Amino acid sequence: MTDPVNTKATTDSLADSVADRGAVRGTEANVEVEVETEIDVDVDLGVTPSAAAPAACVAPALQWHWQTWRELDVDRLYVLLRLRTQVFVVEQNCVFQDMDGYDAASEHLCGIAGDGRVLAYARLLPPGLKYPEASIGRVVVDPSQRRSGLGRALMAQALTGTAQRFPDAIVRLGAQQRLERFYNDFGFVAEGAPYLEDGIWHIDMLGRAVKPA
Repeated sequence: MTDPVNTKATTDSLADSVADRGAVRGTEANVEVEVETEIDVDVDLGVTPSAAAPAACVAPALQWHWQTWRELDVDRLYVLLRLRTQVFVVEQNCVFQDMDGYDAASEHLCGIAGDGRVLAYARLLPPGLKYPEASIGRVVVDPSQRRSGLGRALMAQALTGTAQRFPDAIVRLGAQQRLERFYNDFGFVAEGAPYLEDGIWHIDMLGRAVKPA
């Protein structure tokens, strides 16, 4: 894991990247919820693309809930941790400490299906907890919903919620490198060189928390 960076230097670096590449677009509708089935990666946001991946489908209608640690009941906590473990540990064949001590100070975004299942999840770390910037992580969708556009809907909800809490804040991602282009679509740009973490190549990315227009 990379060390936290100087906030001013981060801001200057991001501004330079924006000027060069036009990647961060202020309040443009770059984070609108969209259903897209033609994606250049299998957007499970956790495992390696597979030749046996299911055919493209339409993302389900979900109810989106932001909850603090204390607001999570036992049942929801169980299913979101089960989903994280299913994808990031079991399918990815990666033995690492998923429950890393940051959950209690974070907010948790869950996409809930009509039958109560958690089909999408992300975690928001406030500025100053792990990095100087806010950070979105543990971004995952249920394996049954891959290539449905749900990954894009989840990321849009995560950025919208971040913007409501920390308007126009810089947001840091520790993204799997293979998903760099996916996060580019949401205005994120790479910072620094790729690095190996828990046996998987990652890259740090920076963007801004903006609401859809």
